[in-house]
Amino acid sequence: YIPTKKLKISVDKQKVLANGTVPADKADQIVDNITWNIKKNYLFKNDLTILDILASNNWERPIYFASTTGIDSYIGLEDYFRAEGMAYRLVPIKKTPNPDGNPGYVNSEILYDRLMNNFHWGGMDVSDIYMDETNRRMTMSLRITFSRLSQQLIDENDKEKALEVLDKAFEVMPEKNVPYDVFVMYLAENYYAAGDSEKGNQIIARLADIFEQELLYYNSLDPKFAKSITREKQQAGAILNRLVIITNQMYPQGEFGEQLRERLNPVFGSGLQQNR
Repeated sequence: YIPTKKLKISVDKQKVLANGTVPADKADQIVDNITWNIKKNYLFKNDLTILDILASNNWERPIYFASTTGIDSYIGLEDYFRAEGMAYRLVPIKKTPNPDGNPGYVNSEILYDRLMNNFHWGGMDVSDIYMDETNRRMTMSLRITFSRLSQQLIDENDKEKALEVLDKAFEVMPEKNVPYDVFVMYLAENYYAAGDSEKGNQIIARLADIFEQELLYYNSLDPKFAKSITREKQQAGAILNRLVIITNQMYPQGEFGEQLRERLNPVFGSGLQQNR
């Protein structure tokens, strides 16, 4: 039995400033209380453990949530998360609404230093190694993290650093070890937004090759086999559609974008740009 879904943690503003939970330049953003709603009708023992830690910690030690767990593990606290790599730190600052749907907000200074200077990449950046399924799933989170940081830097009008971050993402996760996936598309978008259309076009062209071949293969399957890959087929189609929208509407690339649209029209037909 859960007596209430509405919970609150009081914030000692002087303590969180003194121990570095919140930097001094963000003191005016500290909330008096963290308030949130539990978004489910039940709690597991691990949830109760988290609530006990929150109730007794009193901002003495940092509290982190892994970025690779499902959103249910956050028990509704994600508006108070600060992205710091592969983990979110609970901080008494409420994020402003954003359209990307990701938990928390990005402190570009902290995350830039960690991604660019502190992280180690296990050899995938310098060697020819086999990346198994588990490791490749982890790289999805890394690409999302690079994308979020570069977007934050663009929003802060620091496009030079944003380009450094984007270059780093491809340096440490080269295609030969980490095949391109949907998350690479967001990095390409940020290349355009940061002012490097040449690199954006190179990545978009490669993604178009990959997902066009995938979609043609899916379309070639007998219906009795095709029904088992419906999700993959829909994703490939949506990615190709998005590539055309990026290069013709969001960041028009002239001849490159037009050629891409003409090339993919036979794959999509007249419904190519429905999702605007």
